[in-house]
Amino acid sequence: TSNSSFNAPTITVVVPTYNRLRFLLEAIQSIFSQTRPPQEIIVIDDGSTDDTESAIAHFGQSVRYIKQPNAGPAAARNNGMLHATGNFIAFLDSDDLWAPNRLEKQLEVLKLHPSSDLLFGLESKFTLSGDEKDAQSRTGK
Repeated sequence: TSNSSFNAPTITVVVPTYNRLRFLLEAIQSIFSQTRPPQEIIVIDDGSTDDTESAIAHFGQSVRYIKQPNAGPAAARNNGMLHATGNFIAFLDSDDLWAPNRLEKQLEVLKLHPSSDLLFGLESKFTLSGDEKDAQSRTGK
């Protein structure tokens, strides 16, 4: 990533999914709630047999939907990267949620450390009932 990427940074969010409609719409809402919204959201459907496609359709042009034969989450992420147009790519699993300032904070860190290739943030694990189980922080370069 070059310093010119920070003049007008563009972010693509790639959301790989496989039969996770139960969680997917809330995950996408957490992207729309960002204080620094991305320019592009791509959902890569890894061969789901649920109603993922019709549920995503209600987002219209705001979410790009791409369906592929089931090949696993790594292949779905790779396919998302191939279609991404942003100069930064963020991944959100379809059963996860983002804090509202995640992308904003990550861009701030990347501006301070432009040679970084990868950035992780604080992670909180919670149950379906919403109880937080534990939290951990991970960073990497």
